[in-house]
Amino acid sequence: MYKKVLIVSLIALATGCQQVNGLMGSVSSTLDQMNSALEPSATEVTGLEICQDYKDNEIAANKKWVGQWVTMKGKTSIISDSQYGLTNQTIHLDLNSKVSAAFSLKPTEENKVLNIKKGQQLALKGQISGASYTMGCLIHLDNGTIQ
Repeated sequence: MYKKVLIVSLIALATGCQQVNGLMGSVSSTLDQMNSALEPSATEVTGLEICQDYKDNEIAANKKWVGQWVTMKGKTSIISDSQYGLTNQTIHLDLNSKVSAAFSLKPTEENKVLNIKKGQQLALKGQISGASYTMGCLIHLDNGTIQ
């Protein structure tokens, strides 16, 4: 009798856990959709105009671009846990041979980044925080999301 009660209890517990896992997955998906809906709209850019602006006049470029939300498409070149001692995940996209973009991802992107491979074509959205030149142009973006 004791074994039957134990087996029935374990089955009930396992069924309940499956239902809770399903519910949590649904809640997570809904929250992701809500976060996307709340984000500001973004302009799709190639990065060439941004880099040319920074090359011509960094002060004017900062005034024009910093804080702007953009979407960029490119080939993934770096996927890392941190950049310069920060704790957020970062994805670098090669936009062309001389222009790349470093997206510091939002914490909500943690599960999505697990499925990305180096060399994969990807679209990312983020908020421009600046640009730098060292053997090409690197655009820095915060609050990155995988599109």
